[in-house]
Amino acid sequence: MTVSERAGSRSAATAAGDVGERVKALAKRLTLRDIRFAKIAAELRTGEPRTIGTATVARGIEYSIESDTFLNRYSFHVVLHSGDEESDAAELATMDLVILLEFELGEGPPPDEAVISLFLQQNTVFMVYPYLREAAQSLSSRLGLDKLVFGLWLFDTDEPDTIVAVPTPGGIGATRR
Repeated sequence: MTVSERAGSRSAATAAGDVGERVKALAKRLTLRDIRFAKIAAELRTGEPRTIGTATVARGIEYSIESDTFLNRYSFHVVLHSGDEESDAAELATMDLVILLEFELGEGPPPDEAVISLFLQQNTVFMVYPYLREAAQSLSSRLGLDKLVFGLWLFDTDEPDTIVAVPTPGGIGATRR
């Protein structure tokens, strides 16, 4: 590594550390006012009783800052398929969930994009995740499907590491006598 490469890697580390410090400063200025659902929708896409084979989660994040309010909007689109990934799995059901986080923003300069992006990735996704988990599990059960259990949501990922369908006694995937 040359002297200029070492200097470049030090400045990149310093810049990353600086953003991290600014995220901490932003977090100290925020007070959580509310977490609420803006949308809860589920649709069974087939009349045939089927068990859940695979599930995917797509996530969208939007935010706005107005006066003393920092509003985060998380949109989740969950698709449940019958069968496994190798087969022609039919779309079994869909769920659309929108969760809002509302913060009071204390005095200080407006946060820049890098700070907001890192804050959303490292903080708020973990605030909304328990709500997503519970709603998806509840909705799958209400649709008469297997119970969904979402695994861990890890840093720098766009969906849970695992999604497991657990047969519900008396549900579509359960063995009946």
